[in-house]
Amino acid sequence: MSIADAGLLLSNSVIRKIMSSLDWCVKNAFYDSDDDNVGQCVLHATGISCQESVQVCVCHFHNFIL
Repeated sequence: MSIADAGLLLSNSVIRKIMSSLDWCVKNAFYDSDDDNVGQCVLHATGISCQESVQVCVCHFHNFIL
């Protein structure tokens, strides 16, 4: 692991799907990298591959006093 590793952000629904696939994930953890194994598990459990980055939305809120 390098110092630049930022971690993972998983939604509750993805975590629940991974939990139901843990046996498969453990049996199919063939990569040397934990990141690759987690990514493979997420892909198997959800059918969606991991992203290396996320889209960021900058939202501006205005408070109006009437």
